[in-house]
Amino acid sequence: MGVCYSENGQLQKALRCFEHTLAIDPENIDALYAIATSGKKLLSTYNLQQLESLLKSPSISLEKKVKINFALAWQADKRGLPLPAITFCKAGNNLRKKLLEEKDHVFDPITHVELAKRVEYIFTKEFFDLRIGFGSKSQQPVFIVGMPRSGTTLVEKIAASHRNVKGAGERNEIPKIIKKLEDKVGQRYAFPEVVKDLDRRDSIALANSDLEALRAFSDERRIID
Repeated sequence: MGVCYSENGQLQKALRCFEHTLAIDPENIDALYAIATSGKKLLSTYNLQQLESLLKSPSISLEKKVKINFALAWQADKRGLPLPAITFCKAGNNLRKKLLEEKDHVFDPITHVELAKRVEYIFTKEFFDLRIGFGSKSQQPVFIVGMPRSGTTLVEKIAASHRNVKGAGERNEIPKIIKKLEDKVGQRYAFPEVVKDLDRRDSIALANSDLEALRAFSDERRIID
């Protein structure tokens, strides 16, 4: 329930649910993480000691330890303690990197820089000028973009607290659209080059398909994607 309230921007109700969870299960890491990273609460000294103790436990999974580190980082930052905040963030990021490597999701900085250069080369002002009228004119979807751990989730929750706004969470539709485009050309091109072959008709069809999926999720005037 806490997660559902949080996604709908009802932060106070979400926090009450997480606090009720802790009353039942004082060592519930997900609830402690949700409260710690809400930006609304300072955890008690007892809760902080709990998290630090859990962090040292060999029975806690790496996924949970990632959450604990980020929870402690948020709380240190809220207390104006930059050095511990950075230390916990670094530890959480290192564990997260290890988890990704175990799943063969290895970050390659050279490949990333090359991709960024290709994106910059393709998406020029001229590219967009030539595609005026593509896609949909609907103002229902709202896109929040940003670097990891930069506060985009918090921005979504704040915006979704408005009665005419619905938060859809982190959907995976754009990667699916890109895969459709790549499959269409038989993998001859990859992103971002593949978008050059996208014509107006197909762009409208893809946009309308995504809008239908959003409207099945909610009929609010604005939906945060």
